[in-house]
Amino acid sequence: MKSTKKIAAIILLAVIASFLVAATYIEGEGTLTLDAVDPTPLDGSTAGRTFLAADRVAAFVSDLNTRTDAVDIYFYVTGAQGGAEADSVLLNIYGFIKSGPTFPIFLNTTITLGTATSPGSGKFADTAAGTDLHLSVVAVIDSGGNRIVRVSLDTRGLDGLYIEPVTFTGVTGVVVVVRPYGFVK
Repeated sequence: MKSTKKIAAIILLAVIASFLVAATYIEGEGTLTLDAVDPTPLDGSTAGRTFLAADRVAAFVSDLNTRTDAVDIYFYVTGAQGGAEADSVLLNIYGFIKSGPTFPIFLNTTITLGTATSPGSGKFADTAAGTDLHLSVVAVIDSGGNRIVRVSLDTRGLDGLYIEPVTFTGVTGVVVVVRPYGFVK
């Protein structure tokens, strides 16, 4: 009987220790306010618009903590940026390594506004659809139904995201919120 209690105590300690060693964390949110489209989107070969670090526009960059394993991204417009249900933003999402290249993750991504009220009396995006070019799946969560859509993706090995607005339809800008999370190892 004593050995059974010892085994149970050891298992309980192992379970508690595993929570302490591999706890999920969320470390703040990065917010980009994109008020202008990129007149010449990255294309890999046009001078000044390659995938090299020097060609990134600082206003489109969201740096990540080295412990970040994944991000959830959500989008909204403020009342000052205009916008009504079904207005949209076309953008490209890339990942990058600080001094290295920029990699396509979710391109030709259309973000469509719903009816949910956002900060500044605007609207949250309720739909997202694009071309997934990431190593792992880009998940679009809770799309449609006038809820708040999230785009979730794995960021292991990346130092940041480059979110490039291509066109605005019915709005003058968009707020992009990047919420990083990971595991303490």
